Formats: sequence, structure tokens, C-alpha cells
Amino acid sequence: MSILSTRLRRLVPTVSAIALLAGLYVNANQAAAVPGDAGKVAASYKFDEMPIAMPPGYHPTQTIRQVNPAYQHLVSWISSVGASIAMTDVTGHGRDDGMCIVDPRTNDVIITYAPTAPEADRFTPFVLKAAPLPMNSTMAPMGCVPGDYNGDGRMDFLVYYWGRSPITYLARSNAKTPSASAYRPVELMPEDVNGLYNGPLWNTNAVAVADFEGNGHPDLFVGNYFPDSEVLNPNGINNVQMPSSLSDAQNGGGDYVFRWLGGTSGPNPTVRYTVRGLDRLDAGGGDC
Repeated sequence: MSILSTRLRRLVPTVSAIALLAGLYVNANQAAAVPGDAGKVAASYKFDEMPIAMPPGYHPTQTIRQVNPAYQHLVSWISSVGASIAMTDVTGHGRDDGMCIVDPRTNDVIITYAPTAPEADRFTPFVLKAAPLPMNSTMAPMGCVPGDYNGDGRMDFLVYYWGRSPITYLARSNAKTPSASAYRPVELMPEDVNGLYNGPLWNTNAVAVADFEGNGHPDLFVGNYFPDSEVLNPNGINNVQMPSSLSDAQNGGGDYVFRWLGGTSGPNPTVRYTVRGLDRLDAGGGDC
């Protein structure tokens, strides 16, 4: 076989890949093509800046978070992680025009309404309060997932954090209007000792809610980004580390499935889960 033939054979995979990508590009453009004046179609969609109602007297208190000294060079990125909004039906009127906002400038979880919500769906915005559950300055919310976790038909909120395990905020049956007192904070994993948090130092960045068992109840998948460590403790020990990749890190945080066990309604609602780790031999399982 000549040298030229050998080189041509080696180019076949590259040429094939380029041809495949070119074909996908052409097909994608054809699929996106709009007959007639595409500008008229696009004109129907635009962004409008609208103010969001915040709790009375609400003022951001920080632009940069306190972090573990080993992460000081990442402080700007870490200070932005967690900023998010989830929309749901807060008032129970059948419209998803309520919002659960995580604000990294205050490390608060705010319940408010969308700027386009009708008057019937508006209420005084408020901050979800974890008390009497233990919280401290090394913990910060990363996301809020609306859902009916105890199965009573009312919308609850699951908040996940860096520095601790998640908390479910369950709607009280006797609440007349959305407010901080209308929700009872319940640990997903009860881990307090004498009022102090004694649970795992999870750094959660993903939660999925689904009926994994097919029994009509909401099970949970909880995914942790950093390994268990005090990422937000400015006096923390140097045991933090970045995941080794975004696709196949073997040193990231653990993944866990929470299986729904039961729940109750009322002025002091409850919910119970059992948890099992997916990627740790020592995670085990137990009732919570």
C-alpha cells in the first residue's frame, strides 16, 4: 500500500465527521426556516424589564461571599452560584405566577409574585425562615424546588444548600394567605443536636423530583457538586477541592435518592423520606 493511500485512509474518519456536521447544520437551518417574513414572527417575542416586588425593607447586604481560604481565587464565581427563580402557584388559584427567588446577595429565599400576576394573586413578599432549624453563616441556599411533598394538595418548597442538607418548607393547612408563618420548615434529614446542625456538609447544586417508585408520591434525587466540606467557611480547613471534570469527576459530591415514606397535613405538617447514596459504598440507607 502506498504512502498516499495510507494517508487518505487515515483522513476518512475526519472527512466523515465534517460531512456529518455539515449535514446536521443544513438540516437544522431548514428546520428553523420560517416561510414568509421571519421578522414578523420574531417580533412577537421580546424581553421587557419589569420590577419584581421584594419584601418590605429588603436590601442586599453583600456582593462577595465569605469563602474557604483555599477558594479565595474563585470568590467571584462562588458569590454568583445559587442565583435562581422557580415559578409556581403560590396562592392556590391555579396560575403559576408566584416565584421562589434565591438571592446570593443576601443568602435569602424570597417568595413573591410575578410582575404580571393579577391582583388576586398578589401578597406581601416574604423570606422563608428556617428557624428553629439550625442555620449559620457557612450555609447558603442554592436552589428552590416547588412541589407538594406531603401530598395534601398545597404547594410546598424544597430548598437545597451549600453547607447542610435540604429543608422542606411545608404549607400549613390553617394559613389564610402566603407568609413566612404559613410554612413549617422540616429537615429532609433530621440531624440537629441541642439546636446545632450535626448533619453532613453537603454542597447541593441539583435536585430532581419524580415518582421513581410509581406509587404516586414525590421521590427526590439530590446531587452534590463539591465533596462534603465547608466551602463558605472563611476559617475552614483546607480540605476543599474542585471536581476533576464536568463529565466524569470521581471526586465530586455524592448523589442520593430519597424515597417517600409518608406525610401529614395540618397546622404542623410533616414529611418523611428514606435516603440511599448512589455512588458511595459507605452511604448506606436509613429512615429520616
